[in-house]
Amino acid sequence: MVYSRSSVDVIFLSTFENMGLNWSALRPTCQPLFAFDSTKVSLLGIVTLKICAADKCFDVDFVVIDCQSSFNVIMGRKWIHAMHGVTSTLHQ
Repeated sequence: MVYSRSSVDVIFLSTFENMGLNWSALRPTCQPLFAFDSTKVSLLGIVTLKICAADKCFDVDFVVIDCQSSFNVIMGRKWIHAMHGVTSTLHQ
């Protein structure tokens, strides 16, 4: 999911585990994160992953959280800007 109002890139624990990523890759963080309903979310850590889209590849810092989601990741503003992307809700 691309969410232009998100200030962070999020990967959910289930996706992290399904990708076979190593827990030792997680870096600790004390950064606060708040859900859509303004409740505070506990972060398990930060992991850097190489993300490729179109002809561009970037190292992206994802915060890892343990909660249910219909999505694997949420890509935020920083990634959208790095891709020189323009979000549009016309066809949603």
